[in-house]
Amino acid sequence: MGLVLLPVLITAFAVENFVRDVLAVPLLYAIWVALLLFESIPQSMLWAGLVLLAIVAATRTLDRRKRLPRGRRDETLASRRVETLASLLRQAEGNIFGRWRLAQRLGGLVVELIADDERVSQREIHRRVEGGTLDISPELRAYLRARLSTVRPGGRISLGRTTEALDLDPDEIVRFLEDRLRSAPGGTP
Repeated sequence: MGLVLLPVLITAFAVENFVRDVLAVPLLYAIWVALLLFESIPQSMLWAGLVLLAIVAATRTLDRRKRLPRGRRDETLASRRVETLASLLRQAEGNIFGRWRLAQRLGGLVVELIADDERVSQREIHRRVEGGTLDISPELRAYLRARLSTVRPGGRISLGRTTEALDLDPDEIVRFLEDRLRSAPGGTP
């Protein structure tokens, strides 16, 4: 045992001297020189550099949206909306939750458009949908009711008996939106 421990101790002392002489001393010397150079810089220059760095960082952060030309930003936003709707349509083909998400988006557009046309709140449109007094097709009314009745207190989603109404073909909703937009003042003929 002592024969094994003796070479280990000799090696440890040799490595200790090597680390001290070759690594630690030159590294500490370099740090000492860097600190001397840093401390020789006037404090006013350090503060000026720090303020300049903060201004550059702030302008780069605040100016990110301005890098794209205005037309390009609008195209990007519009293409994102189209991509989102396309994704929702694909998801709606696969499962009931996808149909519910699509109903939330399309139903929201329908309610927003009707509320804007009639100059009433969206809450009032929701009341009319629930009361059956809104002048829309029975299928669309059932679709909007299904959209409204699926969210329970606490944010839980309950898709129970409303799944049939969520099966409404999205083309019918798009046609409704197009017809409503055409008939609106300033709409395309």
